[in-house]
Amino acid sequence: MGDTNTTRFRRGNTWQPCKTDKDVYIGALRALHRRVPDLFARLREQLRTAERTFFARVPDDIFLRSPHLANNQANYHQIVPGWFADTNVADRDKERILMQACVIADVSYTDEFEIEFNAWRGVSAHRSRKVESMDEKSFNQGLQTIHSAIDAALRQRGVRNTSISYTVQGRNSMQEATFTVVANGHSAEQTFAREEVADSARGANEFVNTKIGLLVSHFEQT
Repeated sequence: MGDTNTTRFRRGNTWQPCKTDKDVYIGALRALHRRVPDLFARLREQLRTAERTFFARVPDDIFLRSPHLANNQANYHQIVPGWFADTNVADRDKERILMQACVIADVSYTDEFEIEFNAWRGVSAHRSRKVESMDEKSFNQGLQTIHSAIDAALRQRGVRNTSISYTVQGRNSMQEATFTVVANGHSAEQTFAREEVADSARGANEFVNTKIGLLVSHFEQT
């Protein structure tokens, strides 16, 4: 793993050291952007919530419910010309954003791409053991929570006569659940990482709810 104080990201077999957690987040996003030129537009569409957009053309468009945060340049960074990124997020949420960026870039997270934040003191090297030790009951409860949340979101949208199913793939830290919705003659699916599912045991967080919203947006009222 290396020094527990290392802040770095890996693309392939090459580690890129950085000075701060903010620097490593920005560097990792830029590395993935080189693979997908419209990465930030797609991340904005998929991750935005009622509170923030995470990525925007101008800083004022990032913090929807807390516009005063745009007055402090420490809360955002111009990541590439024409795009600003919200940096006022926890390291755990930075990782989730990068995981979604990897999905868009068709890059396998942890196999082809990995990040280590200094504040974690090397937690990424212990990630598999941490995930393996998660209570299986929480994972199963999370599956039911997400299933119910998708059903409720579809009903709120006025979509009826739906079929919601899920499959679990992978093992240990690479385990993930793919939910499939069939309605109105077509289908759509969304994948959730194991940690996202387990964290949903007591209720879906804003990232899971954003993914659910993206999934149900494929269907119109019947």
